[in-house]
Amino acid sequence: MAKLKEKILKSLKNTKQIETTLNTLSKSQENLLKNYSNPVFNQKDRDKLLKSYTNLQDVGKSLYRYNTLQEHNYLNDAKDEKGNIENKVLKGGISYNKYVWHSENGEHTCDVCASLDGQEFDYYDEVPERPHPNCSEFCVRV
Repeated sequence: MAKLKEKILKSLKNTKQIETTLNTLSKSQENLLKNYSNPVFNQKDRDKLLKSYTNLQDVGKSLYRYNTLQEHNYLNDAKDEKGNIENKVLKGGISYNKYVWHSENGEHTCDVCASLDGQEFDYYDEVPERPHPNCSEFCVRV
């Protein structure tokens, strides 16, 4: 998601990129939903994931509406929609979720889990498999 914000803003300048950006938004939403259903996350983290999903959904709808207005030459309405998208994106509507490894750091924490403590990942799929369920946990940082 790190480049998603820039991609959205670029597609507002070049409407030929909007379809690609909508596909990227959709893939990001799928990833968030997949992670939402993962039992490794607590309810607070799942709420963050759901909020990010909803924000992406709102931006996607606005981007689609902007594109449709542009195509049908409703330029004043398209300009207003573009402003709405820019405000949403620039004021935190697109957040960057990071998946953070937290180790127990107690006497029973293994070396593998301890060495990963504090490491951040952009996607949950990048996170190494947990060697022991009691040594570590994950949280979502927005």
